[in-house]
Amino acid sequence: MDINAIDNNKRTPLHLAIVFGHIPKAERLLQVQNIDVNVTDTNHRTPLHWGAKRGYPTIVKEILDKHEVDINGKDKDGCAPLH
Repeated sequence: MDINAIDNNKRTPLHLAIVFGHIPKAERLLQVQNIDVNVTDTNHRTPLHWGAKRGYPTIVKEILDKHEVDINGKDKDGCAPLH
């Protein structure tokens, strides 16, 4: 399985785990070596955007601490992940 595969909304399994509140799954996905945390969906949101938007501080911290991530990338509304 491609860990960075996208669906019709350009969301990866990591996006989906965060959007739908499956935090233990998201935490496991973040341990995968080649996970891409900078993939943007059709709203131009990364998993970091969604973690912040949904209020999951452990996910936000995990992404920021252990992955190279664009913290200034803006979504379709012009908001950065930590806006």
